[in-house]
Amino acid sequence: MWYKRYYELLVLGVNVLIFIVIINGGLYLYLENKQSSSNAISTKYNISLEHYYPGMTQKEIDLLLQETWDRKRSLVYEPFTQFKEKSFVGKFVNISKEGFRKSFDQGIWPSGGNKGQYNIFLLGGSTAFGYGLVDEETVPSWLQKKINDTYPGRHIKLFNMGRSHYYSTQERLLFETLLTKNIIPDMVIFLDGLNDFYYNEDIPLFTKNFELFTSGGFDGFFNLLRKGIVELPIFQLYRHLINKSKKDRPDDFTKYQNKEVVDQVIKRYLLNKKLIEAVADSFNIKTLFVWQPVPTYKLDLAKHIFSKNEGFGRHSYGRIGYEMFYVQYMKGQLGDKFVWCADITDNSKYPLYLDLVHYTAHMSEMIAECISENVIVN
Repeated sequence: MWYKRYYELLVLGVNVLIFIVIINGGLYLYLENKQSSSNAISTKYNISLEHYYPGMTQKEIDLLLQETWDRKRSLVYEPFTQFKEKSFVGKFVNISKEGFRKSFDQGIWPSGGNKGQYNIFLLGGSTAFGYGLVDEETVPSWLQKKINDTYPGRHIKLFNMGRSHYYSTQERLLFETLLTKNIIPDMVIFLDGLNDFYYNEDIPLFTKNFELFTSGGFDGFFNLLRKGIVELPIFQLYRHLINKSKKDRPDDFTKYQNKEVVDQVIKRYLLNKKLIEAVADSFNIKTLFVWQPVPTYKLDLAKHIFSKNEGFGRHSYGRIGYEMFYVQYMKGQLGDKFVWCADITDNSKYPLYLDLVHYTAHMSEMIAECISENVIVN
């Protein structure tokens, strides 16, 4: 009878569903245990990192990288900019409820205007935030130390406003948002280059998620349902295996030589720079724009162990992008508020990167030294 057939299909469907739940539950527990028992970088590259963290034990390194990469949904929603780093209290990584990462000799957050201290905000992506570094070894922390040496006795305080994935467009929006809240620094520094070329289409990280959410009606519901399904552990594992097989070769930059794409990135950056300067000038805020080092520009990749088994993906646009941008810099077209720190890696004999793109403490100190030479406080 038909109802027997229906019953058999129902039982089969229920068992398939139970099987899927068990498989995904097992994969989830396995991945969670794997993340908690090791650090993401050592696991990904299958290397030991003691050489990159002198003076730290393996247990401390694991904890630092867990606090960096495994902060349990470390990014949270923020109006206009899309997202920010979630507040966090750890041994090595600490983020205030206001959204800045705590640094060496941390000052008081200037809520409601200047509170008697000279406030400097440093905006940028995860390299400014200091992914993989303890609070006191990020670029802003090293810069604070150098400013203290240059201006002893002055109450000058730096705030690390770096955020993962941010590039010049989001940084401009963050800067303007702070001003609308009457949070007005005396100086603002922008550390850019890496993520501008990665997000060459000017589409921030979670844009597609917002598009799904705002599509509305049944389409919106099914889009969100589909998004939830593809994030199941079994599909994450599938994508990982597929992407691993499709990775670029370490020395393959051929797909990322489009000068039109690069030219648009440079024009967008310069426009963001111009808009930021106009707003900052109206508030009497000093500005400094810093072009950061990237591993695809003037670095011997033979010494970059993290690139031996994979390419740089969209970061590869920086190779030709930096070369093109350098021409404009040498012609003096970027103004006296621009600082070129992109080639400070030329003769360094020390490890510069903790993974594919993030800086070691030594590299962060060199960048801070480059910036500090251009920080002038009246």
